[in-house]
Amino acid sequence: MTDRRRHARCETFLAVQIDGPNKLGRIGITHNLSATGMLLATASRFHEGQCLSLTIKHKSGHQRRVLGRVTRMTERWAHAFPRRLAISFERELS
Repeated sequence: MTDRRRHARCETFLAVQIDGPNKLGRIGITHNLSATGMLLATASRFHEGQCLSLTIKHKSGHQRRVLGRVTRMTERWAHAFPRRLAISFERELS
C-alpha cells in the first residue's frame, strides 16, 4: 500500500478542546498532526461528516483554533480515550 498523503504527519501529543453541535468543551489528545488534519483520541462520541471547532493547546501556552470535519472514527474500549477521530481541516495550516 502506498502512502497517498500530501503532507507529512508529525507524532505529537497536545491537548485539544473539541466543540461540536450539542457538545461543547469536550477534550481530546492529538496522536499526530499535519498541515491538513490530525488523528485525535477522545472519550466523546462524534460521527463521520460532523463539523467540529478544535482549539489545539500547545505546551507553551499558545492556542490555535481550527475548523475540521470528522472523516473516520474508530473505537477501542480498552483505553481512557477510547475513540480515535481522523479530522480533515477546513483550511491548510501554515
